[in-house]
Amino acid sequence: QRLLKENRFTRYLIYAIGEIVLVVIGILIALQLNGWNQARQAREAECEVLHKLLVDLRANAITFEQEQRKMERQKAHTKNLLDIMGSDPTKEAETALDTLLFQGTETAIVQVQLEYLRSVLNNQMGLITNTDVQERLTRFPAIHDRYKAAEAILRNITTNRLRPRVQEHIYLR
Repeated sequence: QRLLKENRFTRYLIYAIGEIVLVVIGILIALQLNGWNQARQAREAECEVLHKLLVDLRANAITFEQEQRKMERQKAHTKNLLDIMGSDPTKEAETALDTLLFQGTETAIVQVQLEYLRSVLNNQMGLITNTDVQERLTRFPAIHDRYKAAEAILRNITTNRLRPRVQEHIYLR
């Protein structure tokens, strides 16, 4: 009765409610800051993954460009070899036959870096937010596997079929 008359209980109750509201506001602010921090960390992790993938893909692009140049040279050597086979070879042509035979029937083995990409695909794909990038990264190993299968077929044809046939028709020292 005395507390109510002196209005102390009401003041205490208002004070307690005010404290609770402040604590709730503090918790909400902390949760928001935590969410922002987690989003920032996720963006940083995504940037790191994408940067490492970019480094690997650039190195692979250089490898593919080098191999493409080798294949163009191989194609030219093969054409020269076929031209010589269809005509009466001159002395100059005979001296180049060994080189042409090797370079025209040799298939390069392309070595690219896929370890980090496979690791990302298996463990960190959720970090990448761009769905187009996710889709392209997911397709790359299958494209590479098809290329390697075609490379193996070409190597088999050139090594086991083309080279022996050429050697039947051309005398090699």
